Amino acid sequence: MLQTKVWVFNPTSIGSGKYTLELYFVDPTRPQYVRLGDYIKDTSTREYELVSPTSIPFSDGNTVTVLYKTSNVLPTVDVDYNSDFYTPSQLDVRPKMRTAGEIFSRSVYDGSNYEYSIAAAWSNPSEEAKAVIGDRIVDFAGKEYELTFIDPTDRFSVNCRVKEVEEEGDAPEVGIATMYTPTENFSFFQGTEIEDPSRTTIMNRDKFLIDRLLTTGGGSANYKVEEITLTSTDIIDKEVSLQQTPIDSNTLLDVMQGPSQRFGVDFNIIGNVLTWDSLGLDNLLEVGDILRVAYFY
Repeated sequence: MLQTKVWVFNPTSIGSGKYTLELYFVDPTRPQYVRLGDYIKDTSTREYELVSPTSIPFSDGNTVTVLYKTSNVLPTVDVDYNSDFYTPSQLDVRPKMRTAGEIFSRSVYDGSNYEYSIAAAWSNPSEEAKAVIGDRIVDFAGKEYELTFIDPTDRFSVNCRVKEVEEEGDAPEVGIATMYTPTENFSFFQGTEIEDPSRTTIMNRDKFLIDRLLTTGGGSANYKVEEITLTSTDIIDKEVSLQQTPIDSNTLLDVMQGPSQRFGVDFNIIGNVLTWDSLGLDNLLEVGDILRVAYFY
């Protein structure tokens, strides 16, 4: 989903209403979201449809082939980033189904596949009745999940299942939610792309650690990540208090800008207290260090 300014450069006719041109984006992070069928409007307000990028994913400055939509004439060359690039109708198209609602509870269903069981209810019965596998649910925190199971008879009166669109290892937040059918020209966050292929690591923890945490969570409904900036008192006490009490030893700890730590070797958990007294982190931590702790509770 795009709406951004571009620079049309070096257009050439190749016949049959098609033209090739080089395309430069004012925002160099946007080209990765280019899709066939997107439109270019040049400075003469003529529109052209993108029909064949030379490479996918698209990169800034690549050559594209476009097909005229308004007039079969050569696109106007820019003197700067004055042309528009956009996904047609993205601002006014309506999804096939959309309703507000609430998520009441959640638990890990299949950790290795980032899938969760949730209890949810929706405010518009006629819209809810349209929901099918593959529809999307956006939770209270704005994270998006794909619907993977609805009971064919009882529908949402029993738990359904969802899978993370971005595999971050975050269970859906309890609270207000939105459910909708994604379409080619509709995204919950208009004008932005939800799936970001550049995010290959999540909070500096690699996929292996996320999978390990989810698959060993014991089906707990609650998962938390805390970031704790150490004070002089924390350094003296050699411990910090967590907001919740981890349910077992499957607690992950890493020091920001540093390596991951081992439970029972570098740190320990007693109740809701994380301590490193006489363990591997003893005398290594300093005031201002940030601990990132991930755990089920």
